[in-house]
Amino acid sequence: MHSGGTNTKAKTAKGLSSLHVHYEDARARARHVEFERETKELEKRYRATVLRSKEREEALQHHRAVSNVTKFELKNEKQKFEVEKSELRELSGLWRTLEVERLELVELRCQMKEFEAMRNGHTVRNL
Repeated sequence: MHSGGTNTKAKTAKGLSSLHVHYEDARARARHVEFERETKELEKRYRATVLRSKEREEALQHHRAVSNVTKFELKNEKQKFEVEKSELRELSGLWRTLEVERLELVELRCQMKEFEAMRNGHTVRNL
């Protein structure tokens, strides 16, 4: 009976040991499943973050492109304005020259009338 009891204890110990191995194995599988689930979740979050990052980068590049176009357009408009301002100065100068010439022509007409009057024997007062 003593030897039988030892045998039972050994079987029980072996059974407990086997149970323990199965338990550890089950825990390891559960950890592995949890790890896989967490890994998939992290990969999903990573892809979403990368996508958002790309979208932000594209938006930033678009903003920069628009900004550069705007800067380029402003620069062109400023250059056009400077050209127009220069043309206006030139035209203003030409206008003043024409005005002086017009006054000179008016004066010449008066002188011509005086000359004609004197040639015809009239005085300027008779005109």
